[in-house]
Amino acid sequence: VSQSRYIRKKTKLAHKIKQIPIERIFEFCRYDEASPSGLVWAKSLLSSLIPGRVVRVEGQPAGTLNNYNRWQISIDSKLYAVHRVIWTMFNGTIPEGIYINHINCNPSDNRLENLELATPQQNSRKTKMHVKGEVSKLNTSGVNGVYEEKHGMVLGLR
Repeated sequence: VSQSRYIRKKTKLAHKIKQIPIERIFEFCRYDEASPSGLVWAKSLLSSLIPGRVVRVEGQPAGTLNNYNRWQISIDSKLYAVHRVIWTMFNGTIPEGIYINHINCNPSDNRLENLELATPQQNSRKTKMHVKGEVSKLNTSGVNGVYEEKHGMVLGLR
């Protein structure tokens, strides 16, 4: 996925972010830093379609990794981003229009200390610098606001 298409898709979806039902989170999962997603299932769940089939196992990692290297979890048949679920578990409802940013730019690292609130502008700036956890090829310096010109590095805004 090209960087510009990734940013456009992310911006388009930003206004559709669902609020997470706080009262239901703890029924389904609990935080576990050792889990790849950051969450484990709080209780086992049997399939309603296949008798005796276990769909979710208590204590096992919760969620699936999507194409953007982000973990997601299904609660009441709705998908939620795991980093937003974890933030909500510890800090309550996320203000409307605010993003949860991964400090180290690795979208699959959902440790609580790696998450922070960010405005859409702050999040977009970081997204342009890093795509899927790696420094973008367009970012030649690796630092926001620093770009290369003929005679060396220049600090400034574009």
